[in-house]
Amino acid sequence: MCRKANHRTHKRLNNRIENAHQPTRHKEKCLIKFKPAPGVQRLLSLMGKARNIFSVEVGRYKNKAPDQRLAFSDAKAIWLEAALELLSV
Repeated sequence: MCRKANHRTHKRLNNRIENAHQPTRHKEKCLIKFKPAPGVQRLLSLMGKARNIFSVEVGRYKNKAPDQRLAFSDAKAIWLEAALELLSV
């Protein structure tokens, strides 16, 4: 242990880190019915890849609301176009 380091212990100091893992934990909760672990891992990896393709960086804390709405509507149009292509095949 470092003598001059500020060692803080409080029940709420770890909240930011704990909340960063919430999306993964939510996915794991939804997939609890899948018994074989490889199946869960495969599905989680596919969900992550699909999200990375269609996710939009809107800059929630940097951009103004109209810019965010425009980015979301563009992403929705891309998603609908891709879904129509998949359904028409």
